[in-house]
Amino acid sequence: KVAGVLSVLWIPCIQSFATCSPGKFLVGWQAPCPRSRIGPPPSPMPPHAWRFCTKGSDSLSNLRTFFRLRHGVLEGLKSSKEGGAEIEAEAVRPNGGEKFADIYDISLSEQERDKVFFSGALFEFSLGLLSFIFAWLLSLDLSKGFEISLYTIGLGFAWSLPLLAMSSLLQALDLQQIKEIQSLTEAFARKLFLGRPDYQLVFFCVCAGFGEELLFRGVLQQKLAESAGLVPAVSLTSVAFGAAHFLTPMYFILSFFGSIFFGAVLIQSNGNLLIPIIAHAVYDYVAIRLILNQMDHK
Repeated sequence: KVAGVLSVLWIPCIQSFATCSPGKFLVGWQAPCPRSRIGPPPSPMPPHAWRFCTKGSDSLSNLRTFFRLRHGVLEGLKSSKEGGAEIEAEAVRPNGGEKFADIYDISLSEQERDKVFFSGALFEFSLGLLSFIFAWLLSLDLSKGFEISLYTIGLGFAWSLPLLAMSSLLQALDLQQIKEIQSLTEAFARKLFLGRPDYQLVFFCVCAGFGEELLFRGVLQQKLAESAGLVPAVSLTSVAFGAAHFLTPMYFILSFFGSIFFGAVLIQSNGNLLIPIIAHAVYDYVAIRLILNQMDHK
């Protein structure tokens, strides 16, 4: 039960830690292994420990930047709303102000941008690895959820279509809340995804689908279903999924219903996790590609 609770709180805690002041201090703390130093520090720290510390500090710093991009977009959105600025469905600096000042202040070289991108992808993938640990602690067998066949892969692609259709319908509606979400996603995509080849986008989306579906559907939903039943399990899992993806209240609602959809897909697939993983990854990739195409057109 403790492992199940930790699996729910893992993503929000990491995100909160990465964006709060103590988190910025601890993650960005360079004292034990300063980057300005060339070569290992003087004893007593041995060279291999210095290299490990440096790599660990770099990885945490890149991961912190990944979440700062999201946090910076949110702060820019809040500032513009408090100032009475109209939110447009494109992440650009309007005349006379900086709508997304926080995120644009994050200056990244191409090398740093790559490190942040792959740190985010590996973080998503690590959620899947953690899921196997949680499954072992909770006596869940995830191996039954990977029945690979052309039919299974086809179903995964097919189940992504209703989500994509609903996303297109929502974008066609002239709602302020939807425009805010478009602005958030475009600002994030501009910093992290713009100009990347398709294989890197596919890699990121596969990591996200793999990690999140294993954690939420593979571990949390299945464990809750054993004790509370399917309907409470899907509902509680969707609340956790929405909280992990919380950007705005509307984004929480959309993530909540998206999680219900993935939960239903898992049930309909007789517990085959591969189908919601593929559906999740395909939806993410198409959504990101559409956003990038819109930005290129603008």
